[in-house]
Amino acid sequence: LDYPCNILYPAEMYKDATTITLPAVQAAATGSFGSDAAPMAAVAEGTSTPLLKHLTATVRLRVKAASEEHTALRTIKFQGNNSEQVSGDFTIDYANATLTETSTAAADLVVAAKVNQTLTTESTIDVFVVVPAREYANGFTVTLLDENGHFMTKAKGSAVTIAAGEIYAMPDLTFA
Repeated sequence: LDYPCNILYPAEMYKDATTITLPAVQAAATGSFGSDAAPMAAVAEGTSTPLLKHLTATVRLRVKAASEEHTALRTIKFQGNNSEQVSGDFTIDYANATLTETSTAAADLVVAAKVNQTLTTESTIDVFVVVPAREYANGFTVTLLDENGHFMTKAKGSAVTIAAGEIYAMPDLTFA
């Protein structure tokens, strides 16, 4: 093995020596991150143990139903209000564990978490959406979609910086 070498976890996000791909659709897991989320990177020098650092941040949503009428939450979409790239190909700096946008394509400006969970009026479910760590200059918008095509939109309208490895907890939501 030749040192230094770059380390990326999970390896499935690797595209080439300077590019990784953040998925446009994430698998949600009950009470945790999806299996394809929360990438980390490091540089191994050969003489010391490498320290993996987070490349992304997480937005946490706690959701319950307003009534039993709309109970099957299918998807939560996240989008920066200033057209920030949140999925697709990013240039990676392994040494500093940072990502740089490479796209302005509409498909790369949204990330969706596939929830597929039943909402109740008694308890909330936790959904975690993994997004690039950065400042969202004009905030962001989340859209919740149920199995019948009903949706609810909530927005954070002011600037917010979400640091790598940080969980940004939104206020509890009642899907109505």
